[in-house]
Amino acid sequence: MYCWRPRLLYREIASSAHYGLTDGDDQVGVTDEQLAKYATDLFESPPVDFEENFLQYLDSVDPLGPLTRNEEDLLLPFKSET
Repeated sequence: MYCWRPRLLYREIASSAHYGLTDGDDQVGVTDEQLAKYATDLFESPPVDFEENFLQYLDSVDPLGPLTRNEEDLLLPFKSET
């Protein structure tokens, strides 16, 4: 995947990694570390500092991002009520 805008790349990877971790499983929420490890493993050769930068992205507020947090600080897919 090639992207000039890292935030957009992280959004897509966050969504894909969350799906990969939870598809066909009863698990709904994942930790930042679980998601970052899975996302990093998607690359044959991850970009320099990818995991650190991805964790920073997860720690920041992304109003257009695909994930939200529950009371236990686990990442869940964002579901729109509209």
